[in-house]
Amino acid sequence: IARAIEDVPAKTDWKEILARFISEQAAIDSSWTKPNRRYASQGLILPSLAGQTYGEIVFAADTSRSISPSDVALVASEMLSALSQMELDGKSPEVLAIYCDSEIQGVETLTPFSKPSPKGGGGTDFHPPFDYVDKEGLTPRGLVYFTDGYCDSYPVAPSYPVLWLVIGNYTSFNPPF
Repeated sequence: IARAIEDVPAKTDWKEILARFISEQAAIDSSWTKPNRRYASQGLILPSLAGQTYGEIVFAADTSRSISPSDVALVASEMLSALSQMELDGKSPEVLAIYCDSEIQGVETLTPFSKPSPKGGGGTDFHPPFDYVDKEGLTPRGLVYFTDGYCDSYPVAPSYPVLWLVIGNYTSFNPPF
């Protein structure tokens, strides 16, 4: 049994990692108008939590030929799931979704009630979504890249955090940033 346990690689649920990444991108606003009463008894005057907002998050989806239709559907479902996690105070969040194989095949703004329409089917290149973000002058709080990892064409590391989520069974994928 010990040998069997050692041979099984530890697998982290990427859905859990995505949820944590989305949560970490939230900007928490504080307010001095109403001091936090929790610390008043200790003689401390600290700001209270005024709200939580999500900055712009971009989803990039690898829609190359090596991604199966069921994996594309899974990615679309996970994008919507992440959006529903971002709902705050009844406000409907929006994210930019970029569908890309060797070039941009589609860009759309998603809300929790959207029906994603991914397009693609060619080769794979990781540059186009990052180039699109730069060209449009966007400053996202983070970018989530769904891919199967079958590519070695990487852009220069951007100034914002990037979460690479590998769908499928390609375990040798090692993103440069």
